[in-house]
Amino acid sequence: MVSLSLPLTVGIIPARYHSSRLPGKVLADIGGKPLLYHVWSRSCQAALHRVVVATDSPTVARVAEDFGAEVVLTGSHHPNGTSRCLEAYEKIDPGRHYEVMVNIQGDEPFLSPEALNALMAFMAKKAEAWVATLCHPAGPDDQPDKESLVKLVTDAQGRVLYFSRALIPHRRSDTLLTPEYKLHVGIYAFRTRWLKDLAALPSTTLEQVECLEQLRWLYHGVPVYALMRTERSFSVDTPEDLEKAREHYLHSR
Repeated sequence: MVSLSLPLTVGIIPARYHSSRLPGKVLADIGGKPLLYHVWSRSCQAALHRVVVATDSPTVARVAEDFGAEVVLTGSHHPNGTSRCLEAYEKIDPGRHYEVMVNIQGDEPFLSPEALNALMAFMAKKAEAWVATLCHPAGPDDQPDKESLVKLVTDAQGRVLYFSRALIPHRRSDTLLTPEYKLHVGIYAFRTRWLKDLAALPSTTLEQVECLEQLRWLYHGVPVYALMRTERSFSVDTPEDLEKAREHYLHSR
């Protein structure tokens, strides 16, 4: 049952078929089901009021509809997930019914429904946040220096100071202190009233150098907050990640 304290929220799962590093990954098999099914199923377990798959692929749309998902077809011109989610949101909610839209990455098969609920609760109490996202502390088995793992640093209130593929904060060789590395989980909650403004922001060199859209928001002064959670998650970006996901699924049953 949806808590009355949570904002009216729609979850949108952008699902591109033509991924550059792992084409067709959203339909890759994990435990007899497509990767996208696992993302959608876990999203439906959260207190979201509605969950929609947004794709430019008729193939992905058919598969998603077959397992029961609501689907909206979008254009193939979008430079990033926010742009695709904005088109999808405008199609499914032209009357601006929802207060919050959550962009749920289509390659996070082990997403925690509890983490999604916590993100919505955070948006309910943090009125100044235009955008909120998730992170978790790097564990002993993580390799935080990997370029594919995005790190972030925040201020005392949780407002993000920077995202990077580099290892931040950097530890000087003459200090014995060991920093806590925060690994980003690519789930974003947006105030729907700011979606068009965010999508209209011009690109920046920082964004282009790191290939991280969220750096555009920070550059232009958008208040982005990160909620620390202990749940573990990872995205499937490479063939190695896919094998890791399949193994994790088998051992988690």
